[in-house]
Order: sequence, then C-alpha cells, then structure tokens
Amino acid sequence: MKKYITFNSLAESERFKDTNPALIEEAHSIASSYEGVAYTETWLCCNCPSHIAGFDKDDEILVSVPLLVSDSNN
Repeated sequence: MKKYITFNSLAESERFKDTNPALIEEAHSIASSYEGVAYTETWLCCNCPSHIAGFDKDDEILVSVPLLVSDSNN
C-alpha cells in the first residue's frame, strides 16, 4: 500500500529531497507530460501531502502529482 509523504519540519523535507532525487524527478516527468504544463515545482509540505505541481503559462495549477512511498507497515 502507498501513503502520501508529509514532513514534520523543513530539515526533514530537505533530507528527503537529498535522498530521493529519482522519485522527485519521476513525478516532475509525469507532471510535465500533461498537455499545457509549462513548468513544474516541488512542494514538500509539512502536515499535508507533498506533491509536484504542474503550472500553465499563466501560473495556474493544471496538475498535482502526489509523492507516494510504500507503507512499511504493510
């Protein structure tokens, strides 16, 4: 089973970013593949699901690709 990634601190999110570049890059690729997406941003969030946001040329969010990891309890 997969679970959404959330963080308790900025330091925790930075560690995740440093140790999981392939996962983040894959999510960027997925978001970039949507029609109309001009650029993507990484949103590593505290207390809510982290994701990659895909924006159009007018800075409107077109897609949000959640960052998911395997739940070690299953």
